[in-house]
Amino acid sequence: MTQAPIACPSCAARSVPADTGGTLHLWWPAGHVAKKLLETIRAAELPLTVAAGKRAEVSIGIGWLTPLCQELFKVLTPVERTAVRALFVPEGREAGLGALGEVTTLEGLAHRGTARWLSALLDDERLTSHFQPIVEAATGEPFAMEALVRGLPLEGEDAGPDGLIGGGHIIMAARAADMLFPVDLAARTSAVRTAVERGYRGRLFINFSPAAIYDPHHCLRSTVKIIESLRYPPENIVFEVGEGDSVESMDHLKEILTVYRSAGFKVALDDLGAGYASLNALHELRPDYVKMDMALVRGVDHDPVKAPILAGLLRMAREIGIATVCEGVETHAEADWLRAHGADYLQGFLYGRAAPAPPASGSGPLATRDGAVPL
Repeated sequence: MTQAPIACPSCAARSVPADTGGTLHLWWPAGHVAKKLLETIRAAELPLTVAAGKRAEVSIGIGWLTPLCQELFKVLTPVERTAVRALFVPEGREAGLGALGEVTTLEGLAHRGTARWLSALLDDERLTSHFQPIVEAATGEPFAMEALVRGLPLEGEDAGPDGLIGGGHIIMAARAADMLFPVDLAARTSAVRTAVERGYRGRLFINFSPAAIYDPHHCLRSTVKIIESLRYPPENIVFEVGEGDSVESMDHLKEILTVYRSAGFKVALDDLGAGYASLNALHELRPDYVKMDMALVRGVDHDPVKAPILAGLLRMAREIGIATVCEGVETHAEADWLRAHGADYLQGFLYGRAAPAPPASGSGPLATRDGAVPL
């Protein structure tokens, strides 16, 4: 299977550095941080050059990169670990402009030493997707599928009860190792490819991380190209802002969503009430769909606190013309309550767990009020 063209150096810089010797470049924000770093390096008796009091070059032998990064990781605070920038240049390679896209944080470089499985997962193209149904609240008929990333483990690698590497584990490892850019791109690509391979071209919700996108016009080019090449109807794809994500500004997130919409896609805001999914974000972003946090949905039928909150959110979304998807529905009582209070769509174990194969297009009435239809 051929990978989508890489449109951004940050997405290309996915490999875990081979621990075969080279030069570690470090940049620090303040003198007290430099003191901790330099004392640790000198204690390891490694060749060290300090330039202008702001950066250092450390010569590292075979097998030293990961242990040194982990030692430096230990002496710094969490904030300092992300403030120190790091670049490892293997022996025989020049640290020219081409390497700048591989600059990461010290924290990211330290975690990459234990994330070789993640790099191999990408290199071997062992990402896949499972699909969970979203149904129409009024009828219970199929409306869409949400693609959820999974990893195919090698023999001996840790896996979940279903024999796969869970999406949460993959994304957490990617964040820690500063590999969110390539992992997010690969997950988006996998969602569309896997759906097509399994005969589905209906409505498809795809999670993405806004923190993994620098320049929307540039970084999203690969995603758009792969969707076009597979002839997936753009009006049937809904890009969903991942839960717990943040970016530097609301304007940046708005620009990302604008680029998606200009390509014909729809957008959804996940987990109303958490992270970006605040009432202000709802006003600023004007998504096509908003997903209600499952923490509000679970037990809403008998919870005197959750009920008025969720009822108010559903009413507000309906009044401003944003379709609602309620996640985490597990009981018929919850579904009945949500239906009675105007929810548009429902998702949860009551309607199906994530599974390898979505139903073939045309197996259910997937046409919606906004006119999108499956092929």
